[in-house]
Amino acid sequence: MKQGNLEKWTDCKSCENLLLFSELVNELLFDYSIPSNRVATLNSHFLCLDAMSAITGIDNNGVPEGTLKPIAEELFNALKVDPVFADLETTPLNYFVKNDKRGFRIIDNISELNYLELKNAITSIHTLFFCEYKYFDNLKQRIKTIIITNDTHQQLLLFRLVKSLLTEIINIGYSSQYIYYVMDSCYWNPQTSINKPNQIDLFFDNFSLKNKDFKVVFIVDKSKIYKYMHFSHNVELHDSLAIKTGMHKESQFINIRKKKSFITVDTKALDFYSAAKNARTLLSLDISIYRLYNHEYRYNINTVKCGVYEENTFYRVSSPKSAVSHKKMPSNKKIQESIEISQKALEVACKKSYYDLPLTLIKAIEFHSHSLDSISKENQLLDFWAIFESVLNISNEHTSDRIQQVCMYLVPILKRRYIYSLFEQLTLDIKTYSEEEYQNIIVSAKDKNEVVQKICEFVLLKDHQGLRESFLLRCNHYPLLKERIIYYSDKLKDTKEMYNFVEKHADRVKWQIMRIYRNRNLIIHNGKSMPYLNLLIENLHSYVDEFIEYVFVSISEGNTIETMCQELFIKECQWNAKFSKNRRELNADIIKEILSY
Repeated sequence: MKQGNLEKWTDCKSCENLLLFSELVNELLFDYSIPSNRVATLNSHFLCLDAMSAITGIDNNGVPEGTLKPIAEELFNALKVDPVFADLETTPLNYFVKNDKRGFRIIDNISELNYLELKNAITSIHTLFFCEYKYFDNLKQRIKTIIITNDTHQQLLLFRLVKSLLTEIINIGYSSQYIYYVMDSCYWNPQTSINKPNQIDLFFDNFSLKNKDFKVVFIVDKSKIYKYMHFSHNVELHDSLAIKTGMHKESQFINIRKKKSFITVDTKALDFYSAAKNARTLLSLDISIYRLYNHEYRYNINTVKCGVYEENTFYRVSSPKSAVSHKKMPSNKKIQESIEISQKALEVACKKSYYDLPLTLIKAIEFHSHSLDSISKENQLLDFWAIFESVLNISNEHTSDRIQQVCMYLVPILKRRYIYSLFEQLTLDIKTYSEEEYQNIIVSAKDKNEVVQKICEFVLLKDHQGLRESFLLRCNHYPLLKERIIYYSDKLKDTKEMYNFVEKHADRVKWQIMRIYRNRNLIIHNGKSMPYLNLLIENLHSYVDEFIEYVFVSISEGNTIETMCQELFIKECQWNAKFSKNRRELNADIIKEILSY
């Protein structure tokens, strides 16, 4: 997270919840936020649509009925905690009904329901609670009420609503770049002062949920582009364009060409970034058609300069970032350390003649590189997923499904550093906020792990409660940082709470892996994918990098894949034995043990 420009915020106290909203949206959309602090792939609404899609596949396309179970489980859990439905007398959960010898009853575990019962429940919920834009309207109203009343006791509720709102807006079809642009122009670089909480309307006024007309312009090399123009529709090629809006950035765009021409595409979209994406997709398809018959032709429309007209306004639109690029790069020191570990892993595998392990590791490296280089989202996902299946010992003769085997290995790896990652990020957030406050907390700690330990102790231990409360009073202009510290302090009170927190994250990871696998199957068997593919790939990239790091470290220490997995299962047993049952008050030693898990 980062604190925004408060120059135009003249009454932060009266607008504290609006400020929290602004800071949270910024963090959720920031390219280099850790996965836990990014936009969720699906909310209750789109989980329901995902379930409806699975039902269609089961009823019409021969998809196994078991496909619905994990989606329904995730939907059920999402509905349980969805604040949109908290105050309703009849909630969506009431529709999960079982009829057996005990009569009709509302169940609290979806494993009790068969496929037909799940189908009826989900179809009813979709019709009654998620038709058209009903869910968006409910989210909008709840958020506006909390912000306008400025009740700071409802900040955790606001946090959950805003996360769901961004997932809703993006899955409806708005570009995340556009949402970021709206936030910047409304709150971080506004033309007027921000001093009233009802200025939340500045944000929502930009989301009518209606398509608008746009004209997208590309500056192109005519000698390369004209070859396929006869395949295109609603596309025109121009040797020159007249200035239309008189805006300075338009003049700069039109006049920078050197022996270039212009392509214009008329399109409808929700926002100008999405309009540019639509136009690029259309032209890329035309290029692909031409390349069916001319295999030597190359032209990447994603790299050419682009502008968009919306009535009398002109926007410059930068080249799109690939989904695999939304990840913060490690330091040069960390890169060098990782290279040394990977080299050692390959050397150990070769020296010990571990069957085909050296080739397996090399293939994983190559798949990763292919994914980074690909401009196709579908290929990015397939190459990343191939790493899991090429490294792990997935058996077709196993009693459980392939995806269950993948989850059995992956989830323990991906959950193991969860608490550490949260406090590592919080450490950076506090340091960015105030170097002085940061130094007061970490005292003399220098080693990175010791520093994270100090921050964790400061947030969680009762011994630091007085210092923590004083700190919170001093960061009123940074409500997101304040809210996060309060949230961790409340949710991670003892070992049992810590364990439950990690296991809930493990469930979310498992559901996400299964969703990635379903999309992998859609791509392979049907040539299709779900509209949230970008968000899936961002998560998958993080999973793959963490998995590869774990594998290379383990192999470099002399393990095979089989012994690595067995050690992983042993650690899982130890984690469960130490923290799943007994409830102990946290102290420095317990925190150190949990952070090192």
